[in-house]
Amino acid sequence: MSTQEFNPKVRPATLIIVGKKTEDVKVVYLKNDMTIGRENDDHTADISLSSLIVSRSHGLFSFIDGDFYYTDTHSRNGTYLNGKRIPQVKGENSKPIRLKDGDILRIDRPTLDDPHPDAVTMIYSTTYDKKSTWIKKDLTPFHSVVIGRGDENGIALHKSYISSEHAIISYDKKIGKYIIINCGSKNGVLLNNREITGSAVLFDRNVIRICDTLIFILDGMLIYNVSQMQNVGLLIDIKETNVGSAVKKKKLLQNVYLEIEKGDFVLILGGSGAGKTTLVNTVLGKYSIKGSVQVESDDGSSEKSIRDMMAYVPQTLAIRKEEKLIDVITDTVIIRNPRVKKQNRHQFVLDNLQILGLRKKAEDGVRVRSLSGGEQRRAAIANELVAEPEIFFLDEPDSGLDPATGYDLMKTLKKLSEKGKIIMLISHNYASYPNPEKIYSKVVVLAKGKNDVGELAFLGSLPEAMTFFGVDNIIDITRVLNERPDEFIEKYKRTEAM
Repeated sequence: MSTQEFNPKVRPATLIIVGKKTEDVKVVYLKNDMTIGRENDDHTADISLSSLIVSRSHGLFSFIDGDFYYTDTHSRNGTYLNGKRIPQVKGENSKPIRLKDGDILRIDRPTLDDPHPDAVTMIYSTTYDKKSTWIKKDLTPFHSVVIGRGDENGIALHKSYISSEHAIISYDKKIGKYIIINCGSKNGVLLNNREITGSAVLFDRNVIRICDTLIFILDGMLIYNVSQMQNVGLLIDIKETNVGSAVKKKKLLQNVYLEIEKGDFVLILGGSGAGKTTLVNTVLGKYSIKGSVQVESDDGSSEKSIRDMMAYVPQTLAIRKEEKLIDVITDTVIIRNPRVKKQNRHQFVLDNLQILGLRKKAEDGVRVRSLSGGEQRRAAIANELVAEPEIFFLDEPDSGLDPATGYDLMKTLKKLSEKGKIIMLISHNYASYPNPEKIYSKVVVLAKGKNDVGELAFLGSLPEAMTFFGVDNIIDITRVLNERPDEFIEKYKRTEAM
């Protein structure tokens, strides 16, 4: 698949600290003013560092007008910002310096290519994913390590904005050092916060940045972060959804950021006018958007457009009811999935209908109009399934069905999600099904805020949602949300900022 643009989400300001090889990576979420200094019984800084070359009072992170600034508080060994020592005036603190995402602060000796054993490296980040885990990989046994999207790489980063072969760390025998090579990646490679287009020599304590992954070089060891959500299939970042002309523009949706994993079965909840259908239509490309929608395809050779990776089953079924089921689905394969060869087409159709429990009906030559209501819903899903999408959007697929038939349909959709498909649906009958927390892996909750615009009020599991909204039953979520929408919008923003 083609590599997509890297559009990072702005996250809470974070400091990633690497000390000695034997120590774990320390992650600190910056809040207001915080001091840093040497770990000491007599003086405790907000951020304590176990290093002999760190002063007891070494620096200060200050929050000023929405940005963080760093001040060296007249430390003995100083602080280096992106390789240059922060100027100090004798006996006084340095001037505060505004920090930018990716800035590298080091407490070290002047020869940065020959670091002190007690050196400390700190990365300031506003894009760090708090769900990350840190991995250590011994570099010395390898002549080269490939960094890329596939599992075959030494460092596998399963994100759509990572190139299949993004970069290589290789040992250069001529100079006796490791080098990093940018393999023509779309979203680039930064070394010590500077972009490299070809190759560059690596020294101890160098910092490589590839999109939202940091890689530290430390005594022959690679230390890097991997998001726990490596299996993201759909990333939605809607800053605004608008309709109308530039003169008469109406905002329908704002501030919706969703990371949906492959295999997720997602229920979209919200009160009337909260933006449920708008969300679906926005992702399908029917409205103009400020933001982005990224889809990760399982088909490594595919050059499908984002729209081709999605399927939409509307509430009003658009399927030819007078024709035989087998003919309807076969025609769809011919038009929308020409990669299926003619000699394999019939079996391909039957296999997909088998998944939805309709194979026998097709083999018997049953017409669509003769199917029951629930079977017609499944036929409409089959009509999309044969196009091999990654994601299904369904608008009230259980509308008009009795609870038992609706529940059977939910179980069928659950089986599809277990095959790695993303299922996202709007439903008003969810509360009538037993154990909904076992059906839906995630719930998206939208609310209409004070500006009459839909916003995200929650993303998580159903049990987490009930705790968040303080209810004992799923049906009560929309009730309390309609009573206090702005309260929950703001509460979710605070939760995400923690």
